[in-house]
Amino acid sequence: MNQIKFDPQIREIEDEVVNYLMQSQLLIGEKGSTAQIISYFITRENLTQAKLRELTLLSPGTVSQEINYLLERNIIKERGRLPTGEYIYSMDSVTDGFIKSYLHSIKYYLKYKDDFKDMKENMEKCKNQLKDQERFDSINQLVNLFIKMFPVVEKVINILKRELKDE
Repeated sequence: MNQIKFDPQIREIEDEVVNYLMQSQLLIGEKGSTAQIISYFITRENLTQAKLRELTLLSPGTVSQEINYLLERNIIKERGRLPTGEYIYSMDSVTDGFIKSYLHSIKYYLKYKDDFKDMKENMEKCKNQLKDQERFDSINQLVNLFIKMFPVVEKVINILKRELKDE
């Protein structure tokens, strides 16, 4: 599998696609190394850790950690082994990969729901003392915006989970 060489023009196009994906908001919330590896799974059907190290120039430890992280999140799957014993990985569905990546990011956002509610309560309790402070209104509006967003985020999560089940 590692013997396959792309035509230089195809490789150049692949690099453009990977760079676009990494710069876009499609993989928002992912670390750079995670986004880079996901991007290569989008452009190639099967990959090994050795091929990912070659493509990304990431260290063996980083590639291994990222592979394990993507396996845990079911974004990629182990597909078998080469005669050399090296594992082959692939992404079943690009759509599912994006959905799972995005779900992970917005679920992380929900972890702070109670913190924002506490902030709002504290700001309300101390409003008379804080209202004349510089930026109080801006911060208060931002906290309220986040609180209003949580129900929307929860609905999006439910919709995306249903989408994954329907496939």
